[in-house]
Amino acid sequence: MSDTSNELNSWNLNGEVVQNESGMTIMEAAKAHGIEIPCFCYHPGLSIAGNCRICMVESNRSPKPIISCSERIAEGLEIQTDSEKAVDARDSVMEFQLINHPLDCPVCDKAGECVLQDHSYEHGPDRSRFVEDKNIRHTKELGPTIDIWGNRCIVCTRCVRFCDEISGTSELCVVERGDRSVVDVFPGIPIDNAMAGNTVDICPVGALISTDFKYEA
Repeated sequence: MSDTSNELNSWNLNGEVVQNESGMTIMEAAKAHGIEIPCFCYHPGLSIAGNCRICMVESNRSPKPIISCSERIAEGLEIQTDSEKAVDARDSVMEFQLINHPLDCPVCDKAGECVLQDHSYEHGPDRSRFVEDKNIRHTKELGPTIDIWGNRCIVCTRCVRFCDEISGTSELCVVERGDRSVVDVFPGIPIDNAMAGNTVDICPVGALISTDFKYEA
């Protein structure tokens, strides 16, 4: 099989013909041209999950918006990151993310450096249409140095993949389904590995809290 890693693909990004190496994702290629596409679950050091859906863009090869973190560029591909269809899709995802999220930014340890907070300013609605009761998810100790505030969790699974792929300890999992999904530890297996602190750092919101710094940040 021939090596295509250095082959260049010509494709259209927001009306401009650009070139990138074959095999790059749309998100990576767009970033190389100075265009940031919002994301929650994507992290360059982890496998691609594609579950947050906030990175959707409009493509000439799909009738519906596609996620840019997993789709690869190709010759002749046309992508719009800021079209009405793409923006509406991201706005809808953000509205769903905020339905059960608490309005506790002023007291959250992640305030000021929270990805959800940043994206909500750009893509979130200025008021909620949701009038039903919010789902309340657990706040508990996951290990001797880590707590989880389940109401803040957006189930991006970064922490789960980190424990599976980087620390190799696999203590974390996602329990329940739908809007009740939340990260938890397997019964009787607390997260207590040498890289536990990094698990907190990789969380894009304030769901995982280091007990060493709780209420101290």
